[in-house]
Amino acid sequence: MSHRRTRHFGRVVCALLLLSCAAATADEFKVDDIRIQGLQRASLGAILDILPVRIGERFDEADTPELISALYGSGLFDDIVVKRSGGVLYIRVVERPGIASIDVEAPNDASQEALTEALKAEGIAVGKIFDRALFERVKTGMQQQFYALGKYGAKIDVDVQEL
Repeated sequence: MSHRRTRHFGRVVCALLLLSCAAATADEFKVDDIRIQGLQRASLGAILDILPVRIGERFDEADTPELISALYGSGLFDDIVVKRSGGVLYIRVVERPGIASIDVEAPNDASQEALTEALKAEGIAVGKIFDRALFERVKTGMQQQFYALGKYGAKIDVDVQEL
């Protein structure tokens, strides 16, 4: 190659490198604000503490799955959508339902109170997040305990009513 062609080739390579660097950072931006939509019970501060990015930091859109995973890991949400507009990171969430009330019907007041306390010890209490799998595990465990005590006629029903 002549000296002139080598210089031209070098310029083309430099231009391609610059373009690839610009493309690699095109999805990265400085977070000027974080707006979370859909919060009803969870506090904004608690959710911001969970996020792996802070205002003023750089965020790569390729890190979105990590952000979503951190929020799902809290156990508070059924759905999460992350979008960006300029330097603003928008996070729309749908909170999991909470337990508004628990009604325990038992043969006497003492066993009713004991059952309520046992549920509370398992994480089932007014104000807690509703977790159907947890309810089913507790129901199965209670049914097994009644059987072990010889109370084969005992019946455990879980009736969930959405408000």
